[in-house]
Amino acid sequence: MNSLNSNRSSTNQPKNENGKDFGFINKKNIEPTPLSDYHLDALESYQKTPFPTHNDEAWRRTSLIGLELNQLELLQIGNMRNIIEGSSTEYAAQLLLSRDKITQDVNKNLVSEKLIFTDIRNAAVQYPELLNNLLGKVVKATEGKFAALSAAFAQQGIFLYVPKNVKIELPVYSKIDCIKSSDAFFSHLVIWLEEGASITYFHEYTSPHNLNFLQSFHGGIVELNLGENASLKFVELQKFGKNVWSVTHERALLQKNAHLEWIYGSFGSGVSKNFIDADLIGKNATANINGLYLSDESQHFDLDTQQNHLETGTSSNLKIKGVLFDESYAVWQGMVYVSPKAIQTDGYQSNDNLILSGKAHARSIPGLEILADDVKCSHGATISRINDDELFYLQSRGINTSEAEKLIVKGFFSELTSQIENQKIRNKVEKVTELRIDSRIGLINH
Repeated sequence: MNSLNSNRSSTNQPKNENGKDFGFINKKNIEPTPLSDYHLDALESYQKTPFPTHNDEAWRRTSLIGLELNQLELLQIGNMRNIIEGSSTEYAAQLLLSRDKITQDVNKNLVSEKLIFTDIRNAAVQYPELLNNLLGKVVKATEGKFAALSAAFAQQGIFLYVPKNVKIELPVYSKIDCIKSSDAFFSHLVIWLEEGASITYFHEYTSPHNLNFLQSFHGGIVELNLGENASLKFVELQKFGKNVWSVTHERALLQKNAHLEWIYGSFGSGVSKNFIDADLIGKNATANINGLYLSDESQHFDLDTQQNHLETGTSSNLKIKGVLFDESYAVWQGMVYVSPKAIQTDGYQSNDNLILSGKAHARSIPGLEILADDVKCSHGATISRINDDELFYLQSRGINTSEAEKLIVKGFFSELTSQIENQKIRNKVEKVTELRIDSRIGLINH
């Protein structure tokens, strides 16, 4: 595992490739809360850690030159209005965070009173000891410049805590919609399942798609902890406006016999860099991770995944699918790591890209580091265009070219979206992909 993490180390460069830093970097901008020590320690790590450059393997394909750090202003949350709505029937509980209010909706008939589902700011006041014990245990502030930055200045986020053996049947839902123009905003999601707990969680990041908005930045941390025999189904969509740069560090930690179903969808932002890891530290833990992205215009997506098998009998299966239009760019770099003690590991990773423009570009960089015997690990990758035979088949049955192309692209994604068990969540994800596909292919053919 150490050799794997070394691929993400930074060089001794004092600043980023612009030679500039965020203008708000000051401990005075860290609010006095029960979490202040955590934030201040992260700020110290940030100040000690150099900016990544193209000399770093993890950042070789994403440049920070276009990020106007000193033009951004830290989004001031202030005192937010807390609005309690009536009982939801679609979700067991939902939490919506905007710039000035928190909207909560909990169905008391469907949710155990022991469940904690609230925003980070309120959690710091209501459950300071519990949150301090859990914060930063899965993603550490010392893991990189942007991990430290997000940990230091995360003004808002979600805290979901599911106690031992509590099983929630209906899904919970949250949305963060705070960014506008020239904002620097940082979020922190902590999802902690104790032994035997089970839940389905759907989360969205959104912001307005306003062409007049100036560049903004989002830094995020997502920590998923699955206790022994716990089960989490986590669906996560990023739908920021294209004025937003987004960098996230996300990791799941799986104990013995834990099971994770994780679907990540990237549709928004102008530039995004996402680290998504699964650490299988308990025997017989299993993780299925699916990712989908759809990029157009000059969007730049960089997805870096790691499947770390650290105990015997663990299995992971990762599938990433992307569709690219116009002059967009997408790169996936993945690694399956098997530690010396992780015998009987089963690990697989794949990335498939469908290119719908002569100027779009995709790269797939799979990797295996296997230090144990008696394992089964493999990978695959494809980069292709719409199959002429499939197109002809549909056209021969009276479907025009535009509609035929839409059907093919939607079918390309359906392998992943069909795995979302909850019908309502699956419909929402499919609607996001279909709207983007319909609009883009309609433009191409007209």
